[in-house]
Amino acid sequence: SSGEVEDVNDFWSEFERLTGGGSDDEESEDGGGFGISDEAVRNVIYGLIGLLVILVLGAGLSVLVALISYQIKYRRAVPADRLVMYITRKRTVLIRKDKSLTELINYRDLIEGLSERAGTDTDEELIRVFERAGFSGKGISEEEFDKAVSGFDELVRKYLQYRKSVKKNRN
Repeated sequence: SSGEVEDVNDFWSEFERLTGGGSDDEESEDGGGFGISDEAVRNVIYGLIGLLVILVLGAGLSVLVALISYQIKYRRAVPADRLVMYITRKRTVLIRKDKSLTELINYRDLIEGLSERAGTDTDEELIRVFERAGFSGKGISEEEFDKAVSGFDELVRKYLQYRKSVKKNRN
């Protein structure tokens, strides 16, 4: 127990020595012959910590800006464009959970593949709405958008339940 206290004291003593806890312009006793002052070592450490903080804040800020930008574009988009943005994002999230879904590239493949895996019938009307939104240029109504989103959400929910039951049966 007293050995632990001694170790902690030695750690803090060593840390203080490295960061220049003594007088500011003294050179370290065992600086490896480089003659680096304690103040210089301390400044380098503080600089590295500051750089790390700036990098972390910058990364967080860039993610936040991307999310806000997406939300603004999503809210301003017409229903057809919102539906394309919606399924693109959902597909990306699903692929993170199941890499085998990368082979399902277009709307028909994705909906048919999820339906097959979930053990449900393929909703041809859902496919038609997604294909019209993505490819026809005619657009879709707000009602069709809502119906397509809820239909796809239901399909994803069934697929995830199926996936969960398969995993549970493996264990």
